[in-house]
Amino acid sequence: MRCPLPEYAGLPCPRAAQACHTVNFDKSLLSPFLGGCVDKKTTLGIPGGFPEYYEQQKLVQYATGAPPDAFQLDRAMCVQDPFELNRNVAKSVSISNLFYFRQCLVLAAQACSDQELTSQPEKLYDYLLFGLADKLVADKIVADKRSEKDIPRKQQKMENVDGQPPVVEETQETKVGEVGVYRTPPLERSHVITPTTNDLKCLRSVVLTNKTENGQSIYYYWLVCYVDTIKDVLTQLYALKVELKESEEPKHYKWLISISYDTWTGRTFQRGAGQSFFAHQLQQTIEFTKTRMGNPQYAVNLRGYFSLQAREDYKELRLDVQPLQGDLLGLQRNSPLTRLFKAFKNLLGNYSFKEKASTWKFCATSDQI
Repeated sequence: MRCPLPEYAGLPCPRAAQACHTVNFDKSLLSPFLGGCVDKKTTLGIPGGFPEYYEQQKLVQYATGAPPDAFQLDRAMCVQDPFELNRNVAKSVSISNLFYFRQCLVLAAQACSDQELTSQPEKLYDYLLFGLADKLVADKIVADKRSEKDIPRKQQKMENVDGQPPVVEETQETKVGEVGVYRTPPLERSHVITPTTNDLKCLRSVVLTNKTENGQSIYYYWLVCYVDTIKDVLTQLYALKVELKESEEPKHYKWLISISYDTWTGRTFQRGAGQSFFAHQLQQTIEFTKTRMGNPQYAVNLRGYFSLQAREDYKELRLDVQPLQGDLLGLQRNSPLTRLFKAFKNLLGNYSFKEKASTWKFCATSDQI
């Protein structure tokens, strides 16, 4: 195994994992173009710090007539696209996911230094794929139990009577820097959507003439259209039970989602002539409801949070999915919530924006969400 970071690419996995773990992602830019890890403030943070980047920005503006977006430095992790130098390919990585990534690197380095595992490549490979997450969860459970034991029983009773949660001094096991991961923050999976040039052209020609609000940019309408589309996919195509928990229209929504049977696997995207994508998917949903509801083969216990967060200028929409509090396995590789989110991203990718925009003005927003 080799490290994906350019300057560590030649290192064996144990050294590579440890080297990556020492990177200060808050201050660093991982640049394949430059072939290494550099300080983001002295390169992209000041004019002239990265000549090739600024030259490309000028050329793009000259070719398109509009200044391109700058590289997004205010992210938990900054990894530069090797060709589009203003694009942060790690912009969807959250702080909690970065924390999780760091801990996985530490455990991976340990595993690759373990003679018992390295002597059995299949066992090592299986551990790196699946065992790391299980160990993180197991370590957290053990740490929580130890923390409870650290509190004298009499003190626990007094705190319970007062109705206050127990306050535990941080022990060696609970420190972030330790090899075992304890008090791991809730994990989430994220996906970022940005408007394409074709999206905006389509929106101008199909919708903007019928929907106008003073002072709103074309990106505002793109965002509202996409949010309405996502609501329709969740409630109509996936038939999820959706309960609104937070709302700050049109930039932020958070829903509690749940369902007891699988409505996302086994979908097809090839449709008949003259049939819209949405109609084809809705037809499959109706069929799934008839054949899968109550069928043990498709029974699931899916519960979690689905949220949307837009940028202030409406040029980006971030989708996050989180398990319920205390559900440590809610986003495991094969969990229903993970599978739903992957299928959801795939469906959105196959759903053309032209159809979204053309049907948007005729779709009524559900009062449920």
